[in-house]
Amino acid sequence: MNIVYFSSGLTTIPPEIYEAAKIDGAQSLALFRYITLPLIKPIIIFVVTISIIGGYQVFVEPYILYPGGRTPGEAGLTVAVYLYRTAFRNFNMGYAAAIGVTLAGIIFAVSLVQFQFSGFFKK
Repeated sequence: MNIVYFSSGLTTIPPEIYEAAKIDGAQSLALFRYITLPLIKPIIIFVVTISIIGGYQVFVEPYILYPGGRTPGEAGLTVAVYLYRTAFRNFNMGYAAAIGVTLAGIIFAVSLVQFQFSGFFKK
């Protein structure tokens, strides 16, 4: 899916910008660094944010690949699988809700840090 995001972002760059830069003598690396990267920066921010959030929410793969999500030595235990086990195997709904809220807070904090580093909040 990320390929679709990037390819659609690259097609939105007007070819006239590249032509003008080539007329001014820009080489391939300069075209990429000064034209392509700045113009697809919002797509890069979106893809990285969605990928980080998806990484924290991995549930299906360990749960399907191993019976009930029980991996050897608990190596594939993710936060989402731990939340599921706490809620529906141990029937400890309050603790599972606390895990969910903490997971949401971690995702929010990581997203804010990433937006800050990418210059999203600058005017």
